[in-house]
Amino acid sequence: LRVMLGGHPNFFSPPELELLSFNSLAERKQAFSGAFSFWLEGALRAIMEIKGCGAEEAASIMRGLEERDLSTKEFYRLMQEWIGDRTLVDKTPSYALHTSILQRAEVDFENALYIHLLRHPSGMIRSFEEAKLDQIFFRHPHPFSRRELAEMIWTISHQNILEFLQDIPIGRQYQLKFEDLVSRPRESLEQICNFLGVEFHSDMLQPYKDGAQRMTDGIHAESRMLGDVKFHSYQGIEASVGEKWKEDADRYDLAEETQTVAALLGYERPVSEPTPRSAFRLAFSDSEHPLVSIQPLGSRPPFFCAHAVGGSVFSYVTLARRLGPTQPFYALQARGLMGTQEPGAGERAVPAWRFVHGRPRCFRDGVSTSEARAASRTRSFVRFDNALHRKIQTRE
Repeated sequence: LRVMLGGHPNFFSPPELELLSFNSLAERKQAFSGAFSFWLEGALRAIMEIKGCGAEEAASIMRGLEERDLSTKEFYRLMQEWIGDRTLVDKTPSYALHTSILQRAEVDFENALYIHLLRHPSGMIRSFEEAKLDQIFFRHPHPFSRRELAEMIWTISHQNILEFLQDIPIGRQYQLKFEDLVSRPRESLEQICNFLGVEFHSDMLQPYKDGAQRMTDGIHAESRMLGDVKFHSYQGIEASVGEKWKEDADRYDLAEETQTVAALLGYERPVSEPTPRSAFRLAFSDSEHPLVSIQPLGSRPPFFCAHAVGGSVFSYVTLARRLGPTQPFYALQARGLMGTQEPGAGERAVPAWRFVHGRPRCFRDGVSTSEARAASRTRSFVRFDNALHRKIQTRE
């Protein structure tokens, strides 16, 4: 995606900058010393492209800024001055490991736009293992296997992102699946351009064109670009890459926590036997229905929550877990959060509430005023008390 965005003349999209995690450039240099010094190369490659210079001159420029103890915020501002009217893109996956780093983006930037790039956890794990990313991505000591580390990084990162995005207005966030990007690249990129407020540019569909300009090389002739280590093993966009993990899907026995987050992001849970959820999927698999199945099992009347201010329903995962495995739990995510719909779940949410499991009854709670207005139009409510025993219904 970074390289695709780099094909648009309105964007400056360098390799992973690794800036937001630090207060100053000097602090960043100290953290990325020794075997991890290659993480400094993203910003160096950006300087090389902006200034039209070689690696030595770029390193000299950066060294001067580090000696001045320039803050990372000031360096962002300096880069923006250098690139003029173009929009700076910072695609650095490690930011998602800490919510405090994500929150810094809101502090340091005015009305920043966020693209939440997803991939099925099994696909990410396979890619992580093939590229042996445990040797370079995670620089802290740990007792986990490569596969365990990959799954933990996927789950924690997306938990953090979902938590962070709850407080971000829907108009400033866009969710994109990697599988959609490689199978329907033009449609996906047109939607991204619409979100970013620019016209689509055909060069975005040619990520292997103008490699030096898009910074798909390293800072030295013999070095590789920072980021996707498998980028140059392909010749173009390959749709099959997104689903390749399914060739040996049995290898990926995902933890319950991972499956829960994946379900929130629109990926189906593996189902070993028929459950009420199967009927739910058939009835509401249409992307126009914003209903998210957090806990689909159990015989009790299903409980629904409307999304919070940011549009996400991730905040209800803990509540669903505490209610136990016998309480079906659904939540209404804001339409438009996935980027394929107009915002506002309102009217389309009504039939989704009323006919899950074939029963026109439910428990309901939530904090969204738009969903409350939609519910009032149905004139049918059931209040939820702590014991889940008392129901109060109004006449249809």
